[in-house]
Amino acid sequence: MKRFIILVFLLFSLPIVLSYSPMRNMDVNINMKNQNEAQVNLYFKYDAEEIREIRFPFQYALNNLNVDNGSCIVKKDIQQYLLCKPSSPFLVGETEIKIQFTTRDFIVKERNVSKVFFDIPVLWLTDNVVVVLQLPEGMAISSDVVLPVSPSDVNIVSDGRKIILKWNFRDMEPENIIPVRVYFESLSGGTIIQKVYSPLIIVILISIVFLVALVYWKVSKGKPVVLSVLNESERMVVDIIRSQGDQKVDQRLIVGNSGFSKAKVSRVIRSLEERGLIESERTGRKNKIILKKKFVEG
Repeated sequence: MKRFIILVFLLFSLPIVLSYSPMRNMDVNINMKNQNEAQVNLYFKYDAEEIREIRFPFQYALNNLNVDNGSCIVKKDIQQYLLCKPSSPFLVGETEIKIQFTTRDFIVKERNVSKVFFDIPVLWLTDNVVVVLQLPEGMAISSDVVLPVSPSDVNIVSDGRKIILKWNFRDMEPENIIPVRVYFESLSGGTIIQKVYSPLIIVILISIVFLVALVYWKVSKGKPVVLSVLNESERMVVDIIRSQGDQKVDQRLIVGNSGFSKAKVSRVIRSLEERGLIESERTGRKNKIILKKKFVEG
């Protein structure tokens, strides 16, 4: 909280010309190599006529500093910050500067949960701000914290090895702070793909099983049955039903034409129905029979 108040004070203490100069794009990429070290990449695209120098407050250690298209030094006033200038003081129009450094000791661990806090300052009227935070390999967002990620409007993805969090902000006002707060924990077995995508994998597997079952049902439904697989009694009953075309056949007709007893016809019909070859439909006191399969000689 003390750092936050100091940072706000520093923001308001900057010159007015700086605070309200237009910044086109500001990207902050924090790639956590492990639980003790991270690589930070900063990118600024701005109007060089209005912004003569860039100040970027940063609350943690600044090591291995590299700059493209400009120069930076680490300064300490009320709070530590980077002071960066373009490669030439005579630049006009739109220009950019890229900054890279490493930082350490920015993670606080409580039991099994680690937390990382980064306060991203926005000192200018900025069109677009992108903040990316990559967790260390083998880590995932904590499920033991009510609000594990802040700001909450975040896009979370995985490259198969690391969890990546990305925030996008448009038309940011000057003298602003983006308070990035993330709680994470070890996966404790399994890969990140299993952690993030296991529900999706389950849905895909269920869909595949359903499609296979549906195809099998359609194929088996349309596949003709060879009459030779039926015994003599079953074949006679089937032939009587086939002789009536696609009409539903009264079971009493089968009894009369086959010469079998009612009990035997009932047994044969029950056997054929259990095998899915025919369908029996009760209508009042009558029992109507219809074929469910096509039959061929063989």
